[in-house]
Amino acid sequence: MAETNNATPYTLQYQTENCNCSDTISFSGCNSVMTYDLDDLPVESQGRVLQLNAKVKNVCPGRRTAVMISLHELDENDQEQSRGMKAFTLPAHQENGCRDITLSKVRFVLPEDLSLASSAAAANTANNCGVACNARRFIARTFAHYVDSDYTCECSDQSSTAANT
Repeated sequence: MAETNNATPYTLQYQTENCNCSDTISFSGCNSVMTYDLDDLPVESQGRVLQLNAKVKNVCPGRRTAVMISLHELDENDQEQSRGMKAFTLPAHQENGCRDITLSKVRFVLPEDLSLASSAAAANTANNCGVACNARRFIARTFAHYVDSDYTCECSDQSSTAANT
């Protein structure tokens, strides 16, 4: 007995900067893998990736540590524009004594359309591939503190009583 395939095709839509195109890509029956060639696409939406490493110094054992890294782009007058912030909780280590903990490959995506380089500089440094080669400057700010502590601060009954009188 022949099987009947009444599967509904899935529509894949993708948006480019210059047009809105839609191709219908259909999976038949029980196929779970398919190859489909899309049209040639120009390279658009240029950007860069900045990968940072940081070392948190002298982290005590048994204490989780909160870490923040924020990235700011500098314009020609050294004015800052935020380009992202990442926050991490480092798990507690159980080594003897305090240890340095290295954060590796903290990545920030930096689209070229947000570049603070002057438009004249960008126009002068674009290469023939359409990639902006203008210099961009950044500053990273970091902060870390322990999440866990054996310190407790108890409220006294006097302060709550004083507030009610």
